[in-house]
Amino acid sequence: MQQLSAVIISLNEERNLENCILSIQAIADEIVLLDSYSTDATLAIAKKYNCHIVQEQFIGFGPQKNKAIALASHDWILSIDADECLSDTLQASIQTWKQNTPTHSLYSMNRLTNYAGHWIRFGGWYPDTLLRLFNRQYAQFSSAIVHEEIVFEKGMQLKKLKGDILHYSFPYIITHLRKIVKYSSIGAASDIENGKSCSYIKYKFVPIWIFITQYIIKLGCLDGRAGWKVSYYSALAAKRKYGLIRKAIKA
Repeated sequence: MQQLSAVIISLNEERNLENCILSIQAIADEIVLLDSYSTDATLAIAKKYNCHIVQEQFIGFGPQKNKAIALASHDWILSIDADECLSDTLQASIQTWKQNTPTHSLYSMNRLTNYAGHWIRFGGWYPDTLLRLFNRQYAQFSSAIVHEEIVFEKGMQLKKLKGDILHYSFPYIITHLRKIVKYSSIGAASDIENGKSCSYIKYKFVPIWIFITQYIIKLGCLDGRAGWKVSYYSALAAKRKYGLIRKAIKA
């Protein structure tokens, strides 16, 4: 049977962490939590389930997740965010995988996001296929401080597992707004550091195109009011990031 380490990074995740752990404890041989000095009940919850806990300052999503991977005892890694859970079907898929000889080194799965009580299935938000189960000898996260992704050698094949990661990232609309402020600032800083600029045309029209793409072309309208909000705030996030870039360049 394959030995599997589940790795999580956290900061004040008392709302989500227990459900996340409950969904992985049956399939993970260890749970590693790299925490950025939470001030809520995050650590108490992790201790309750005997997680391997380490605390370090946050250095960006990609680097932080790579640090968490390095703390694991096993080469096979399941990377999961604290606001995510595995569906029953996905748990069963991973359990079956553990009991057999792996045919691949990289495994992907779909992610389904819950937005203020509504499951978002259109607008480009689903299936949102992500590589989350892998052998760390062949893959790791990129060094991006935001919008990190797993990088691996060319030519390696991915296999898709049945089931969904259930993403509870937006319990309230205000949660989305707070994330827009946080992630647009991080994204703008990253783009500026990498020498990227933003023209007035891009600032003005790309957010509009994002809304049209998500709400109309990718059928976000079929998600009802939630679909409209997701599309609108996605456009708003882009506009804020571009605005920050333009402001910094002019300063």
